[in-house]
Order: sequence, then structure tokens, then C-alpha cells
Amino acid sequence: MAGCSGAINGQVNSSETSSAKQETTAQESDSKSLSETGDAQKEYKEISVDEAYKLYNSGNDYVFIDVRSEEAYAEGHIKGALSIPVTEIRSSINEIPKDKIIIIYCNGTGCGTSQMAAEALVQNGFTGLYIMGGLGILEWTNKGYPVE
Repeated sequence: MAGCSGAINGQVNSSETSSAKQETTAQESDSKSLSETGDAQKEYKEISVDEAYKLYNSGNDYVFIDVRSEEAYAEGHIKGALSIPVTEIRSSINEIPKDKIIIIYCNGTGCGTSQMAAEALVQNGFTGLYIMGGLGILEWTNKGYPVE
């Protein structure tokens, strides 16, 4: 029974209590560092635009999610991509299939919205997510990959 070792008739060994507190603090620190680094417990992976294009052409069951604003999506997006702005990702969870490969993109690694969206999805039980790095949709478009 965790938390009961060292307790006899309501007495707790103070060195065990101190050790348990240190262990809990270390675990909390590890947890914070994961979220602070945007790693989200490694439930998503950054891939290049070329790798995303290979997935696009792979014939696998996937969905691209554009997490930019609706206005930016309307100006041009990856052909077939869903528009779910990062500000709406949590309220749109039920619209996102959990049984498909998900590639999230924005204007590239520097904008950070893909990472925020991926972290929100991980927190809601999604796994095996990819974020398209590089220069995102800008690089995709410059390479002549399919847009609409």
C-alpha cells in the first residue's frame, strides 16, 4: 500500500516522509519540464514538409489540420485539409478522428500554433500526431505541393 510504509499506530518515520516529498518534487519537476519544452510526453513528432508530403501521397488514412486563422485558411491551404484554428481546437475535439494519422500545420516551426494544438490533442487522448515543421504551409506552397 503506497503511502503506508513506515506508519505504525499513526506514527510516520520522518526520513521516509522527507524522501517521499523529494521524490514527488522530482516527479513534478520532470512533468513541468516536459510541458515547458512543448514535448507533451513525446506523443507528437515534428516532421519536415517533404515527409508530410510523402504521407499525403502515401495512400494511408490521414487528415491534415490547418490550425491557422480561418482567414489564412481561406487564402490557401493544403488540399483537403480541415480548418480548425488553434483557438478552437479544444472545442472541436469531437470533430477530429482518433483513428487516422493526423498532421497539424501552421506557418512553420517558429509560429508555435502547431505545437500548442498538438499538446491540446495529446491532453485529450490523441496519440501518433505529427506537426509539419520547416516553414509550414509557406514551404509546402513554394515546393508546388497541392493547395486549394
